[in-house]
Parts: sequence; C-alpha cells; structure tokens
Amino acid sequence: MKPKLSPERQAEYDAMGLPLELCCIEEFALKASNAYHANQQEIEDLKKQVERIARNIHYPECWDTGAYPTLADAVCEITYCDPKQCSHPKESEEV
Repeated sequence: MKPKLSPERQAEYDAMGLPLELCCIEEFALKASNAYHANQQEIEDLKKQVERIARNIHYPECWDTGAYPTLADAVCEITYCDPKQCSHPKESEEV
C-alpha cells in the first residue's frame, strides 16, 4: 500500500526528487519529534503541579518520610472523604 500525502506535501516531495519511501520516513520523524516535544511539555506541566502540591503541604520538610515515603502517601493521609457525607463511598485504593 502506497502512503497517501496531502497534495501540498506530495508536491514538496516531488520537487525534492526523493523516493516516496524516504519522504515518508521524514514525515514519520517529524511527527515523532512533534509528539515528543508535546509530551515533554505535558511532563513539565505535571512536574510543576507535583511541585506545587509538595510546596503547599511542606513535603518532605515537615513530614515523617519514614511513615510517608512519597508525596502520594502524604496526600492520601491528609485528603479523605468522610463516608458519612460522601455521595460516592468506596474503598481506598493502593497506588
């Protein structure tokens, strides 16, 4: 099956005089690079959120890290839903 490109991209590759297979590899590499950079931005955003949570609960500075070795452990300790007031009670989940 021959890859299908937009007419604009096909014209660009035709002008280069390269085999279509090589052009498709370049297309794939470009898409992979764009996805990588998008994922890197998402990772950076998540890191900022985690840092903000840690900063706001003073983790690990004010925590017994033997009892609460991870930020998730600390957050689970301070955030809970009162089963008497919860409209969706369920068992706690291990992460």
